[in-house]
Amino acid sequence: MPMHDWSRVKAGTFHNFHFLWIAAIMNRLNAGLLPPNYFAMAKQDTAQPESDTAPLPSEIGRYASKANRITIHRSLEQVVAVVEIVSPGNKDRQRSLGTFVDKVVDLLQQKVNLLIIDPFPPGLYDPQGIHGAIWEEFAELPPNKPLTLAAYQVEPIKTAYVETIAVGDPLPDMPLFLFDELYVNVPLEETYLATWSALPMEIQRLFE
Repeated sequence: MPMHDWSRVKAGTFHNFHFLWIAAIMNRLNAGLLPPNYFAMAKQDTAQPESDTAPLPSEIGRYASKANRITIHRSLEQVVAVVEIVSPGNKDRQRSLGTFVDKVVDLLQQKVNLLIIDPFPPGLYDPQGIHGAIWEEFAELPPNKPLTLAAYQVEPIKTAYVETIAVGDPLPDMPLFLFDELYVNVPLEETYLATWSALPMEIQRLFE
């Protein structure tokens, strides 16, 4: 299943897919991918996006504030990894992008591993893509592969594993680090296909 061009649809349409894809990934992790004593839970991102020009958030900002992420636990209190799918509202404004990057940096400083999936091309505020905004030493993205998948390992040293794809490319499996070198491969293509197949035809036709 090729990656679709989600910049062609409204924020609410992507939010619907975002919600379903997060659930598919979480269920797949809990259905035998994670090792014993690890489990995945959905958690809503409660950070409120800020506006540069108005006191009320935009439509895409409101959807970004409702987006779910996946937290990987060794206990209810101990989070070891996070899976996040970027929403357009995470980078439609400089402050929104700054809030997202600060959140990612804070998680890395807390020794939480990350897998970040950005299905949107670089924009005005992230010209080097979402990973470029997070990882200052990141080289320039290939212009024909503008979508970013980045896995961040925090121990023994902070390391980023980055894949770039284009609209129409299949999704590679990506590592999700749990502890030091221990990781599982997240089946992005499998879960994306399952989520897409469950969408109403009216939504699928938007991409024809």
